[in-house]
Formats: sequence, structure tokens, C-alpha cells
Amino acid sequence: MLLLFLDEFGDFDITRDQNGAVRTDHQSWRPICGYAGILMPAEKYRHFCDDFAQLRLINLRNLHYAKHTSISSEETRLSYDEFRKYFQREVGSLYMKSAEVKGKDIFSGSYPIRGKRRGQNINSVMRRARRLVSMIEKHDGEVFYFGIEKSAYMQRKKGKLSRHLIVDLIRGVIEGAYQEGMRRNSEVKLIFDHHGLDDETVERIRLKQRGAHVHSIATHQTRQEYSQEVVNELKLHKYIKEPVFHVESHWSLGVQAADWVCSLISKNKCYAFDGVSFIRYKEFHEKLNDKFEGASSMHSRIRGLERSEAAQLILPL
Repeated sequence: MLLLFLDEFGDFDITRDQNGAVRTDHQSWRPICGYAGILMPAEKYRHFCDDFAQLRLINLRNLHYAKHTSISSEETRLSYDEFRKYFQREVGSLYMKSAEVKGKDIFSGSYPIRGKRRGQNINSVMRRARRLVSMIEKHDGEVFYFGIEKSAYMQRKKGKLSRHLIVDLIRGVIEGAYQEGMRRNSEVKLIFDHHGLDDETVERIRLKQRGAHVHSIATHQTRQEYSQEVVNELKLHKYIKEPVFHVESHWSLGVQAADWVCSLISKNKCYAFDGVSFIRYKEFHEKLNDKFEGASSMHSRIRGLERSEAAQLILPL
């Protein structure tokens, strides 16, 4: 059996201005969004967790050292007492939710260390990224991702979505996972990080009380309900087993590793799509893209990037 741990990357928010155009002026805007994580044989997962826990501890201590010596601002700088507490913690305590290590922090270059140039800080981040990818490969794992370029996707949908975007993209993830299972002749168990849309809502409860079949109403479907619909519709039962959506990341090292992968792929693919707006990720793309793509599964893709990538090919006349 293959285990596929997944988290979200990019920006799923599609807000429009008075003219109906998608707004791209808010700080968190990204041109892409999707799911990404790690695909790994189940028998390799326990040993991966042992190694990842150690890497997580090392990176957390490095991160807090950077925050302690940061020259960017007094607000983000840790005091010596706070810094010392992290080094006195036992490894087991790092499974606590309050000590969860997010990929956006681990791979952030926004904590310049006193006496180091910007390039040295970026190189430190690159080393952390390469160690993660090498660790995934060491345990016969692969990086898996499925995402979209939002503008092109909305054009194909004619500007309308019957489901929330984060739910709508479940279909592409399941189809990609099925192709990987078929290629390896192995069942795939999908494990998603918990999201608020997985929870029951007051509106859904009221509809159920009125006798409505909420699980089949697109505008109210949860990710789990839509995944079951996709598996049944496309008859994917042979390789897709029990997608799980209620895993809290601080209880799963696999989901935390998926979060780290999401941080890297967001930077890499944002630059690949829009190098002008995301010039700050140029070094990520140039130094990490080849290794990242080399570790990616055969059926990983971002729908919409094919246009810009194909434009670079020189075709024989």
C-alpha cells in the first residue's frame, strides 16, 4: 500500500472587483493553488518518521536561533530565555500543537542573522529544502502535487464554481493518485490535513433536518463527500482506499512533511508562472527546481502552466 499525505498550497480565495475581474492586489494572493505532499510505501513510513522527527528538531532549533539573532526587528527577535527553552525541550514535547513547525517558517529567509549576508541566509534555507527532498527519496518516496493556475481554470469553468475551489480540486488529486496506484499496482490511501470545510455547519444541519440529501448538493459538499462521489463515478475503487480528511497536522509527521512540501512548491511554481511578480522566489526556482522535479511523481502537475512551459520549446519545422 502507498500512503499519500496532502496539504494545501497557494491561495484558494477568488475575490472579484466591481468589474468582475479577479483581484490580485491583496498580500496573500497567489496565481496558483492546489494540493501537495509525499507519496510513500507504507512499510517505509515508520523509518521516515524517525528521520523526519530528527530533521524537524534540528530545523526548529536553527529557526529559533535565527529568530534570536535576527536583526530585522525587535518584535520578531526571541529573548535569550525563550531561545534557551527550545534547546531544553525533549524531542517528545515537539509533538505538541503549540510547537508545530510550519513550512512557511522553516523555509523563510526573513530572519537575517547578525553578521551574515542575505545570500548566506538563502543558502541555509536551500540546505533545509534539499535535506527534506533527499530524505523523501531515501525512503523510496516521491513528491506529489496537483494544482491549477486559477485564471485559466476559472475560464474553463466559465467563471462559475458549483463547489468551493478547495473541494473542486479533490477530483484532480484523486485521479492523479489513481494513476500512481495503477502504475505501481498498489492501493493508495490518501490522508489530508484537516480543513474547516470538513466540519459540519449549521446550514448543513438545517438542510438535513428538512430532509435534504446534503451529501449530493454541490454547494454544500464536504471534501470527503465529493471524494466519495468521484471514486464512485469514475470507478476507482481498485486503487483508491479510504480518503481521510480529519487528520490534525500536529498528530501526523506525514502531514507535517506535506506542509513543508507545500511551502516549497508554492514558492517554486509561483515564480514559474509569474517571475515578475514573484521575483523574490527566483533563487528558490533556480537552485531547487531540478531536484524538486526529479523527486516528483510522474503524474504530478499544475494545470495551466503547460502554456508557458510549452512556449519555451523549439519545435522542428
